[in-house]
Amino acid sequence: MKKVLLLLLFTPFIFSSCSKDDPNIVDDYVGIWNLTATGTIKMLDSKGATAGYLSIDNSLESDQITKEGSNQLNIDNWVATVSGSSLSIEPTTQPISIIIGFSPTTANVKYTGTISKNLIKITETYSGTWTQENGSGTISGSIVYTYTR
Repeated sequence: MKKVLLLLLFTPFIFSSCSKDDPNIVDDYVGIWNLTATGTIKMLDSKGATAGYLSIDNSLESDQITKEGSNQLNIDNWVATVSGSSLSIEPTTQPISIIIGFSPTTANVKYTGTISKNLIKITETYSGTWTQENGSGTISGSIVYTYTR
C-alpha cells in the first residue's frame, strides 16, 4: 500500500516535468533585416591634427541573419550570443587592420550589442595607435550597425 501511495504522490511531478520544449528565442531573429551603418573613425597625429578620416553613412543594404547555435546568431559573419537584451560577440576585443585614406594601420576593435524584437545594434569601437613613415598618432571612433525589420 505504501508503494502505491508513493507512486500516486510522485505521478504529478513526473508528468509536469515532461512538457513541450520552449521555442528557442533566437528563432525570432532569423530572416532578412535592413541594415544601416553609420560612424566615424579618425587618425590623429602626435600633435592632435587629423591625419586620416573615415566616415560611413550607408542605409541601402539588407542582411540575412541565421541561427548559429541554441543561443547564437550569425549576423554578417559575427557569431553573437543572445542573453536577454544583450549580444556578446567573441572575441569582444580584437586587433584589426584598416585603411583610412591610403594609410593602412591596425587598431583594437571592441564589439558590443543589444537586441530587441525589431532592432539589433552592434557597435564597433576603435582605439589604438598608428605608426608610419610620415608620422604616428592615435586612432579612435566607432561604427554602429543598426538592423531593423
